[in-house]
Amino acid sequence: MSCKLGLVFLPCTKTGKGFTSASLEPNGTRLKLMNGHGKNFPDISNQGHFYVRVSGCDSCCEVMKVIGKDADVLIVDRNFGTQCTCIHSNALVQYSLDNPLAYEDLSQYIPLKVTDPLTWNCETNTIGIDCSKLFSDECGSCGCDCEGGVAAGEGNGAANGGGTGLRGERGEKGDQGVGITNLTVSAAGMLMATLSDGRTISAGKLPTAKGVPGERGPEGPVGPQGPRGDDGKSVAGARRDGDNLILTMEDGTEVNLGSVVGPEGPQGDPGPQGAQGPKGEDGTIPYITYVMGSKKGRIFGPANTAISIGYMSKVDADSLKEPLAVIQVTTDANGNAVIPPIPEGNFIEYRINGRLVGIGES
Repeated sequence: MSCKLGLVFLPCTKTGKGFTSASLEPNGTRLKLMNGHGKNFPDISNQGHFYVRVSGCDSCCEVMKVIGKDADVLIVDRNFGTQCTCIHSNALVQYSLDNPLAYEDLSQYIPLKVTDPLTWNCETNTIGIDCSKLFSDECGSCGCDCEGGVAAGEGNGAANGGGTGLRGERGEKGDQGVGITNLTVSAAGMLMATLSDGRTISAGKLPTAKGVPGERGPEGPVGPQGPRGDDGKSVAGARRDGDNLILTMEDGTEVNLGSVVGPEGPQGDPGPQGAQGPKGEDGTIPYITYVMGSKKGRIFGPANTAISIGYMSKVDADSLKEPLAVIQVTTDANGNAVIPPIPEGNFIEYRINGRLVGIGES
């Protein structure tokens, strides 16, 4: 007979600690751990098992019986009292021996020490008697019902130098034992035995461990449409406050999305040289002269050039105001042009193509 301890202990090479990677639904039996955390727990074989304590939210904790392990998934039995309904990701999972379920396993499976002719059945946790050892072979061919005391050809044990003594007389038949007449299971899952003397006793609670879940069944029909949820909030506007992006919702509330400016990146490689641009204007400033004649003024400047001559009072010039009047003139091939006289005491501006090229005084 070969009986193995069903409770799997935690070896020194494993921590017995991990964290969940997904939520566990009510009555769920697949406890998903983070990647690589399954190796922190013992392997299971030959219908072995161990217990874990899982910490949920709101200070809830639940003891589960682990009956299988598939990489980073623990197959659990949860039929041991109240279940946590808020086991989310990142919940702590720890190997546990300090719980009533583990104590009960230890009390049921610890083997007894017996000596011949007693025997112990580890499968039923009962003690029996080995008749082949209780009655020795010296009964001879008559077996265990010998009444003569010795087998044929043998004398008294003491006369022959000692040995096994004579078998005593058969005793009276004992009272009839008590047997089991019926077995039932109560609503609480207890195994109830009815004895032949009319008594009914409890043989303990039957195990309710679930097996490893089978293959996924076919997809069920689409359920009825649920009630309409609350209306969501729309974005009414957005603005930037420093580096932060602020959203204004339709109900007037504001949501700060944080910084939208990333860190400065490394300097990129120089780009290709661009195409040559058009030739710019001559950087030299032309020299323009105004001289008042007897009745008209005379301008001297660049040849064949349109010149705008604006004049204003000196007070307006100090305030950078626009000219009071503007005279348009084009010089001849020698750079000369005659213009109407400019009233004396005015500040003069000379512009070519809108560019200020000189100032003077009338």
